[in-house]
Parts: sequence; structure tokens; C-alpha cells
Amino acid sequence: MLLARYTTLFATSALVCAVASSAHAAGFQLKEQGAALQGLSFAGATAKTDDLSTIFFNPAGMTRLEGDQLDVTVSVIAPSSKLTISSIAGSTGGGGNFPANGDSNGGDAGKLAAVPAFYAMWDVNPKIKAGLAVNTPFGLATEYDDGWAGRYYALESELKTINIAPSLAYKVDDKLSLGGGVQVQYASARLTGAVNYDAIFGGSPADGKSIMEGDDIGWGFNFGALYEFDENTRIGASYRSRVHHSLEGDLNITNQPGPLVGNANFSDADIKAKLVTPDMFSVGIYHGLNEKWAVLADAAWTNWSLFKDLTVTNAVDNLQRQHVEENWEDTYFVALGTEYKRDADTTYQFGVAYDKSPVKDEYRTFRIPDSDRFWVSAGYRKNINQKWTFNAGYSHIFAQDATVTEDAEAATHGTISGEFNSNVNILSLGLKYNF
Repeated sequence: MLLARYTTLFATSALVCAVASSAHAAGFQLKEQGAALQGLSFAGATAKTDDLSTIFFNPAGMTRLEGDQLDVTVSVIAPSSKLTISSIAGSTGGGGNFPANGDSNGGDAGKLAAVPAFYAMWDVNPKIKAGLAVNTPFGLATEYDDGWAGRYYALESELKTINIAPSLAYKVDDKLSLGGGVQVQYASARLTGAVNYDAIFGGSPADGKSIMEGDDIGWGFNFGALYEFDENTRIGASYRSRVHHSLEGDLNITNQPGPLVGNANFSDADIKAKLVTPDMFSVGIYHGLNEKWAVLADAAWTNWSLFKDLTVTNAVDNLQRQHVEENWEDTYFVALGTEYKRDADTTYQFGVAYDKSPVKDEYRTFRIPDSDRFWVSAGYRKNINQKWTFNAGYSHIFAQDATVTEDAEAATHGTISGEFNSNVNILSLGLKYNF
């Protein structure tokens, strides 16, 4: 009955997560985990605790919710990332020189993505709540035109995750609540790039293509605390652990010229790579000014300095097939927001945020042309009736222009320099059902 309905919806949500492409926020983290918070730029996400996305942001917040509930959110992310190439030098490829600057920028590297989130809560008793969250907390998707000048550095880059997190929350007393759970995280990655046989072999043969794919399942944990000074003021804190992945998969290389067939550096292989999704700590505040207005704030730290390099090796002999220095830095995210309750059933939201990029200028790559960004958001909430609640949120993200110079493999890949102009539009829609 009730459990069967939850199981069916869970399975459907997991399938949606599995097929959806993902787009990156700062680094390759995805903030888009709830329509009820999108319009606030996720200000107060750790302390607001009046919708089921609290299972993701701070599981202790479930103690403020009553009754068995379901929530499904879908965020449509429309990024635009356009490169203006300033210089091309070095290698030739694919039967001749690189294309002219004006025709070789790769098009718009941003990819439209749909990011779902699913939540369920069982109201065990007034002190104990059990929850389940299915999310895509990390994701990356960039793709360039096949013939662009930097094709030997990057064509397609994609990372997808599915995170399943059962959680429990316990109300210690009228002030303090605690919560936590485990994370089971599936990660899959796909990296493609052109292979410059002309620079290696000579004779101007057509480019080949390198296709790397791998996946893994890892696990972690999360916990949180919520302290309520009174009904109108509360503070929350939450920690999500890092998750270690040992990706395993295949490398396929196409169109090898005859003399390179059998060469270990140009042969198909089983491959492996390490990936660690970072741990995060956040703190949030909610304060109701009066019956109509509330103000919210959130600050989060992400341990991106774990991401030192991207290295892919053969599974059998550890021959290195790709190595890129990343050397990311730890980052912070800060957000401020306000809510206006027009009446008992209608709420409007506004929020701004600053999202610091982990990427140093000298290590920025075409696969992840990340930069600092500024969020502006607006949202709407409507209680349709006693059982159904509708949430909608919209954000526009202004990204700073980002310069990239790639020359680590200049002999075969050339030296490519340019500047990205990027922005992101996000629309999140959600429905909550109270049984």
C-alpha cells in the first residue's frame, strides 16, 4: 500500500536520475536539489526545514515536518559557455592546419540538462522521522564541435552521479534536533577527444577519436543539527562526507593508421581512474521578522582541494593514458534570501548568492572552464489544498569571464588560448504530497 507507492516512485526517480544529463555549478557540484529553495538561491537551506529537501541539506530538519510525505523536483538547467579563441599555435592535425580562428571555437560548450530530486518521509512518531533522498549531487557536461581547434584537449566531458541516502532524525527536546544517514553513490564518467595522428605519424591522416568511459559505486555519510531559539528563529549545521570512487571501464581509440596498430599508447584497453567527490560543511539561519516576512542566510564550505589531478591508466599494466593537473582550491558559497507570505497558502521568494570557483586561473581547462559566479533568484510557493503543494524557482547565474590556455601537450595538441563568456538559467518545479 503506502510502502508500495513509495517503492514505485523511488524506482521511477532513480531511472530518471540514471538517464538525465548533468550540468555543473561551481566545480562540478549541483546545488539544484529542491524547487522550494531555488527561488532563495538556497539561502537558509540548512535551517529553513519546511520542505523535504531538508533530508539532503540537513536531515535534522525532518523533526519540524508532520505526516508521511513525498516530494519530486525537476530542475531544467540551461547553461551557455562560448569561447573566443585569442591564439592558436603549434601542431597541425587531421590533414592540415587548425581551422581559422573564427570557425574553430567549438560552438556553445554548455549542454541542456534535467536534474531530478526525489524525497520521501515517514512520520514514525513526534520525535522520530525517517527519510529517503535520491539526488544527483555532482554532475558535469561540456561538449564541443568535432572540428574545433582544441579538439585534442577536449570534445565531450560528462560526469553523472546518483546518490541514495536513507536518513533518520530525532528530536532531543524542544530546542535541539539531530539527524544523519548514509550515502550510496553511483558515479559514471565519459571523456572524449580527438587523436592527432598527423603530428605523431605524419602523412596527414584523418584524426582518430579517444573514448573513455567508466563507473563505480561508493559510499559516505551525512549528519546535521538544528537548534530552535523559538518558533521564528533557528540555526542549522550540516556535514556531508567525501565519497571515494575507483572508476573502471574501457578506452576505445578509432581510426588508427596501420603502423600504429598494436602500439600500446594507441590501443584499446580496460582503464581505471580515481575520483573523490568532496566533503562539505554548511551552516544556515532562518529568522521570521513577522507573520509576513522572513530572512534567511546560508554559508557552505566545500573541500575541493581533494581534486589534485585527472589521471587515467590501464587497469592491467598501469600505463598512463591521460594526466591533467587540476590543483583545485577549497571554496565557499554564501547566500541571502527573503520570503514574503501573502497569505496562508501563497509565498514569494527572492535570493542572491556568491559561488566561489575552485579552479585557479593557471589550471583552468577546456573540460571544466569554471569561474566565480553570482546568483539572482525568485520563487513561488502555493498550497493547492491540504495534500498538494506546488513550488517553482528560477535562477540566473552570471559567471565571470574565464581565460584558458592549454599547452601541456603542445607537441601533439598545439597551444590554444581563449576566453569563455558563460551564464546559466535554471527553472525548478516541484510537487509535494502529504498522505
